[in-house]
Amino acid sequence: MSFGLFQSSQSSESHFEVGGIYSIRTGDRKYRIAKILILGEGEVHIRLYKTIYTQRPLWTFPDTLAVGSPIDDPNEFGIRHVPLSREGFMLMEPVFLVPSTVSEDELDGYEMWKDSGEGNLWDVFSDDEEFSEKYTHNQGGDRRSFPSAVQAAA
Repeated sequence: MSFGLFQSSQSSESHFEVGGIYSIRTGDRKYRIAKILILGEGEVHIRLYKTIYTQRPLWTFPDTLAVGSPIDDPNEFGIRHVPLSREGFMLMEPVFLVPSTVSEDELDGYEMWKDSGEGNLWDVFSDDEEFSEKYTHNQGGDRRSFPSAVQAAA
């Protein structure tokens, strides 16, 4: 019987796994939990869960993870699909928490991104603009960070 409680371990690029749930650094003393949806050449597509932690989570119960909505809670919500460069994902210091699976419903955002043909990748996801600026490498304007990407769209 599994209760979803697992030891964490440092992750290297060669050990990423689809469906894997990781804790990631998203700012100065800010951490979130993410699930890898798709691994591509030079890219990692994640689902970002809503809770922001001040200390790195070292375990999780997958059934309790939620994306949430800015309508329900404008201060704490996740994102269903974040297209990242592999380098950017590594900069977020991912730590593997628990294996999981990816459902077809979880791939909706990825499919829309793929069908759009734009193929933009973010360098990092950040809950902290200063952290974002430190790690964003804007190469020809085709890479973005969050919240910079949201501000550019406004």
